[in-house]
Amino acid sequence: MSNSTTSNALYYQPDSKAPPLGIAICLFLAIAIGLIGGLIYAYASWYNPFVYIQIIITGGFGLLIGFTMDWGFKWGKVRGFMNQKLLALLAALIAFYCAWAIWEALVLEQSPFSLLLHPVQVWKTSRIFNMLGLWSIAGDTPVTGILLYVFWALEAAIIIGVAFFKADESRPFSVAGNNWAKETKLFSRLPMADPTAFKKALEEKNYDALLALERGDEATNHTKLIMYDCEGSDDYFLHAQLVVFEPNDDGKMEAKPYDVTKFIRLEPEIAQQLLAAG
Repeated sequence: MSNSTTSNALYYQPDSKAPPLGIAICLFLAIAIGLIGGLIYAYASWYNPFVYIQIIITGGFGLLIGFTMDWGFKWGKVRGFMNQKLLALLAALIAFYCAWAIWEALVLEQSPFSLLLHPVQVWKTSRIFNMLGLWSIAGDTPVTGILLYVFWALEAAIIIGVAFFKADESRPFSVAGNNWAKETKLFSRLPMADPTAFKKALEEKNYDALLALERGDEATNHTKLIMYDCEGSDDYFLHAQLVVFEPNDDGKMEAKPYDVTKFIRLEPEIAQQLLAAG
């Protein structure tokens, strides 16, 4: 479907445009984060002796890739779920390979980037390391063979998986303004009495319940409203959540947001009225 900023669709319908410049920006960032982030990750992995800390380092590397690609999507104006996820996957694979090649070079006491352009050598070296084993879980027996491959596969899965799911720019995009919609968090409102009826009313363009919501307190159950203004057009979209405080696993009360409706189109006069009220 075409971008809903040029149609009258009830909900925002993203297009799947990936401008050549946007793709180039994302590829540049993928290589940059692979070299810089891979270098940091390789050194941190080589000098870190603790397995649990290594898991945190690995997840952090994945987050770094995801945040970087998110930035690339925004500046490159890359839209569409498949476009973004394919670029995120490619970036994660590049970063993992760079980190792996740099780590092998460190083990071999070579220049950090000496193996980057030699993937066959990287593969052969990894097989040698697998036979020898470079570390142990307990005792003096090194981890080798299938078990070591499993650990390496888990490491790759964490990095790629975290990066894949974190890289996601889903805000509405204004074709007329050629930019992402401006996001405005409105003042918290009292919790809506019936979320299902609230959503149905908005879909029927009945805004009485929305406009009747009085200001609430973020420290208690409340309605969270986020407005998206597609500058350059008369398109406004609303994301409404019911935030409920519930006990977590430790018994402490924790705010949990539940989507009631996301990116539903609002009439311009209603949207401007909400924005004027804060």
